[in-house]
Order: sequence, then C-alpha cells, then structure tokens
Amino acid sequence: MDRVLLQMVTPDTNDPKVQPSCTWLLPGRDHHSTVGVIGSGTDPDTLINDALAMLCAADPRPGAARPAGPLSCAPVDSGSAPDHAIADGRLLVSDAAGLVNPFTDEGLSYAVQSALLAAKSTARCRNDPAVAARHYTHELPRAFVGYFETARHAARRYHLAWKDPVWLTRYNAHR
Repeated sequence: MDRVLLQMVTPDTNDPKVQPSCTWLLPGRDHHSTVGVIGSGTDPDTLINDALAMLCAADPRPGAARPAGPLSCAPVDSGSAPDHAIADGRLLVSDAAGLVNPFTDEGLSYAVQSALLAAKSTARCRNDPAVAARHYTHELPRAFVGYFETARHAARRYHLAWKDPVWLTRYNAHR
C-alpha cells in the first residue's frame, strides 16, 4: 500500500446503542502497515476483523494482510483538556491526549495537527522542557477552538448513554 486508507463506519440504525467507528491503514516500510480501529461494544479481535473487512470494501489490497505482531488495544478518552496533554514531562498527542471526535471516534487528523504543535513547541523551546509544555498547552486550545468544551460535554453526556468502553485496537500487518 502506498496511501492511507480511512473508513468512517456508519452504525446499524436499528440499534441506538451502537456507535460509529473509524478504521484506517497507515502504510509503512518493507510491505508493513498499521491497521487501526476505534469502536466499542465488542472484543478487540472482532473490531480488527471488522476493520479489515471495511478497509477491503474501499480497497481489496488489505485483504492479504496478516499480523506481524501482537494486537494491542486500550481505552480511548475523548474528553480531553489542554492541561491533560502533559504527562510525566511528555507532550501527549492524538488519542493519548484525548483528541478524538466523540461522535465518530475519528482522530487521525487530530493526531497530525497535535503532533505538529508538539514538534513546534519542542523545537521552539528545546532547552527548556517546562516552557515547551506551557507553549504546547497554550497552543492546543487555539488550534482546536471549541473542541475541548464540545468533547468534554459530549463525552459526559453521550458516553453515559452508550455505556460501552471505546477501544483503540491496532496491529502491524505484513502483506
């Protein structure tokens, strides 16, 4: 694969508890790719198998993918705040910082944008990590105007209704 595939999966309209999910494939080197999915209400193996099926609906090439490493998964928090984007002196980006759309579970664009902000903050303040962290937490709300308030509100209100954990499931694939 030579391009990123991103599939937004519309949930079954017959079940009001089912959330949409976001599935992607990121190409790597030597015929390796990373396949990821964010979703809820099922086990990680089912999530990744469903993700591959959705990707194959857009492009049949991922159908030959085989795991090249262990499946990894973790809960995703979409209720981020700028002050939660720093942990143990590290600048968190993407889903680690809670930058995930609470309605679609999509976060790839947030990952790229927050990583660029973190890199710029680090480069600008390379001799003082504390200043870099302050700069990063100052720039996040400017880049994601209104996002944090909306995400916190949606996470509190709608995740209570879903009552299922949202999982990020990834594995490295060899094709």
